[in-house]
Amino acid sequence: MTQKLWEKFTPFPREVINTFKKIYPMKNIKSATDYFYNFSKKTNYIRTERIEKSILEKVQQNMEI
Repeated sequence: MTQKLWEKFTPFPREVINTFKKIYPMKNIKSATDYFYNFSKKTNYIRTERIEKSILEKVQQNMEI
């Protein structure tokens, strides 16, 4: 079920790549990378909440020492 929803609401990888390739020459590599990073966060490919949780746990562990 999740896979079918994923396929309907996200662009094909080739579309993401094409968008990246269009942004890069028109603007710069930072803009293209920002596009890809934000896309990855929105589609939960990069799970920022897990990263934040991991960082918080490390900080808390360091404070206990």
